[in-house]
Amino acid sequence: MIAALDSGYVRTAVLKGLPGWAVALKHALPNVLLPTISEIGMNFGYVLGGIVIVSAVDHRDIPVVGGGVLVVAVAYGIGNLLADVTSILLNPRLHG
Repeated sequence: MIAALDSGYVRTAVLKGLPGWAVALKHALPNVLLPTISEIGMNFGYVLGGIVIVSAVDHRDIPVVGGGVLVVAVAYGIGNLLADVTSILLNPRLHG
């Protein structure tokens, strides 16, 4: 957010006389949300299945490890899909 607030288009909005909240919400926030959503989507599967796999490995429970890996893989794919779809919806340059 700090880098976005220091960019040229935000400085232009400030020089035009827009209030601070409008500059932050309408100019800086949309550009910051896209990388944030991508990062959340990429970490979704890791966070969801991490503790289950660690616990199963600790107890040497092979079927749970296999199932946990499958769940993490599916959650990772779904998280990336949701992040991509959300990025397309939020970025007007990517609309068809």
